[in-house]
Amino acid sequence: MIDNLLADFFKIRKTPFFLLHLLIPLLGIFIFFSYQVIAQHSGNLMMISFCQVLSLVYPIVAAWLTNIVINQEIEAGGGFFLLSARSRSSALLSKLFYLLIGGLLACFIAVFGYHLLNFLLVASYQFSFFQVGQLFLFVFGCSIFQYFLHMSLCLKLGEHVSFGVAALEFLLAALMMTSLGEILWVVVPSAWGMRLIRLMGTDFTGDVLLKFIPFPLIILLILVITVVMGVILFAIMRSWEGRTNEE
Repeated sequence: MIDNLLADFFKIRKTPFFLLHLLIPLLGIFIFFSYQVIAQHSGNLMMISFCQVLSLVYPIVAAWLTNIVINQEIEAGGGFFLLSARSRSSALLSKLFYLLIGGLLACFIAVFGYHLLNFLLVASYQFSFFQVGQLFLFVFGCSIFQYFLHMSLCLKLGEHVSFGVAALEFLLAALMMTSLGEILWVVVPSAWGMRLIRLMGTDFTGDVLLKFIPFPLIILLILVITVVMGVILFAIMRSWEGRTNEE
């Protein structure tokens, strides 16, 4: 495992992978806070909106970063090193380690960076560190499924399919924020973060969703679906013989 981690580090450092995990959250903070200042919106409302936008674009970001990692292998003899790895599970875990740790740190920078700006510069801002921590957990926790899904798609079908699915997820997530998604959103992973953050914005009360589905059941469903997707990913990796289509 240590050998895999070191090998992946040297491979990934030659790509924009690490730089993107810093630039994307900083750019998001800059754009959103600039808009907040210009439009003079409430810091509390914009904190919720900022986290919802993070969740909305996460499928596209996850597809982008996952493809950077997997394409490194595909370009090296059609995935020769993955195909010949002594333990494919260990090789996959190494790549997931960098994706998830990188995503965790990038999400932390984005959410708590935006919180810090509001805390220091907006007098009416009321979110506590604990509440922002909940938002952070919703954004990142719901994104884990995206890494599993897009790594599976990139391994089997390639980056074009992965980005196509990400675009579809983006549209579905937006649709699930309407009345059409009041119940269906729990089985649409790209909508999980946005809906949970909406509940956070109302202190988990007053949302029509809770009349239909208890909150603990929502979390259980999210965990089960994420674990199932993870199992599918490792099953694909075990039987992987290269992409089924060449781009």
